[in-house]
Order: sequence, then C-alpha cells, then structure tokens
Amino acid sequence: MQHKNNVQLRAAVPEDSDTIVAMNQEVVDVTAPMDQQRLAAIVAAGAQVQVAICNGDRAGFLMTLPHGCRYDSSNYQWFNARLRAFLYIDRVVIAAAHRNSGIGSVFYQHTIERAQHQSLHWLAAEMNSIPPNETSLAFHRKHGFIEIGERASGGGKSVSMQVRAIDTDQS
Repeated sequence: MQHKNNVQLRAAVPEDSDTIVAMNQEVVDVTAPMDQQRLAAIVAAGAQVQVAICNGDRAGFLMTLPHGCRYDSSNYQWFNARLRAFLYIDRVVIAAAHRNSGIGSVFYQHTIERAQHQSLHWLAAEMNSIPPNETSLAFHRKHGFIEIGERASGGGKSVSMQVRAIDTDQS
C-alpha cells in the first residue's frame, strides 16, 4: 500500500525481524524490551506487524493486537478487561533517521481505516506519563486519543491508558 511522504506500508515478513528488534532496542527506554523470542511470542499471540518502507529503507514498524487475544501484556489485559471491539497499539517505532517525517501519522491513518473496516469502536494505547514521554503524549493527543486511566508500571513510573473512538459511520 503506497502512502503520502513516499511511505509504503506492508505486512512484516520474517526477514524484517532483525531490523524490528534493533529499532525497538533504540527506543527501549520508552517501550518494552523485545528480542527475537519476544517478537515471535507477540506475533503468536495474534499481533499484526506492519513495516514502513521509505526510499527502500525499513523506516519503522507498528504492532497491533485485536481484543480477545491471549497476550501477556498487563497493559493489553487492562484494556481487554474494560473494552470490546478495540485494536490495541502495542508499539509504534520509527527509525531515528525517519523521525518527524510523518510516518507515525501514516501508520495511524492506516490503522484507523483498518479498524473502521473491521467495525471496531476503539484504538487503545498507553504511553509513559511518569516520567512523561512528551513526544508520544503529544502525538497521541494530535490523533484524538484521550486518557481513560493511569497505571503504575513499577519503579515509580506510570503509564497513561488512552483510547481513540473510531467513527464506524462511513456513509
């Protein structure tokens, strides 16, 4: 699927796994750790992984899981206990060389369209609130997310639990 900003989105393939793990490691201070085994476990739990290609480079990835999966993430389980018909954004990571180029917005627009076609009602995501991940908080605010809860994540840290309503009326 070709998008603006010369970004193409496609489903991840096994050959992407090294790059996905490396990109995740670059931002591990604001997302959960993930090695090859963890990536495989998340995919086995039901994750869909999209990769952004920009000028031939893998520029980022997005992982989503629908409601009702057997995913061991306590944040996912928090949403799963409270929402139905949602798509959980487990992580969105943009490679350093491609940040602030609109790729995250392309991922989210595609994800919103996918959720609409699946008649889902919510996108759900969490981001660090203590200490605040200002970039992620601002990005999600820009894309219509609102906080519905806060969770302690250990070590004095907290995450903001946020959702965005999906307009399923496409008439």
